[in-house]
Amino acid sequence: MGLFDKLTGTKHPVDGVAPDSAEEVRAALLGLNRSDVPYVVRDGGADDADLMTEWRVAEPAWQTFFVASQLTRLEATETFRFDSAELRDPLRNAVLDSGWTWRAVVFGKL
Repeated sequence: MGLFDKLTGTKHPVDGVAPDSAEEVRAALLGLNRSDVPYVVRDGGADDADLMTEWRVAEPAWQTFFVASQLTRLEATETFRFDSAELRDPLRNAVLDSGWTWRAVVFGKL
């Protein structure tokens, strides 16, 4: 990994891992959906994206989790402070395990 990769958050898969097809990577990312995680990965067609990942803030089953994190509905709409690693790390690992390169968004819109 070069210095620029480190600065931008780019990660490369382990040497020798053959890249999966786009459909397999999509399936791996959608496969992260479980009832025990505070986010959901869904089709992003309605939002002009391939996939969307969202926090389950509005789901009643997760209300106690977000309340325990001291996140109120007002905070969620104004300043959302939460550990993004809980969302980013599983996505990044699924991409890397599929033999693809993870490119973090440094500037611009996700």
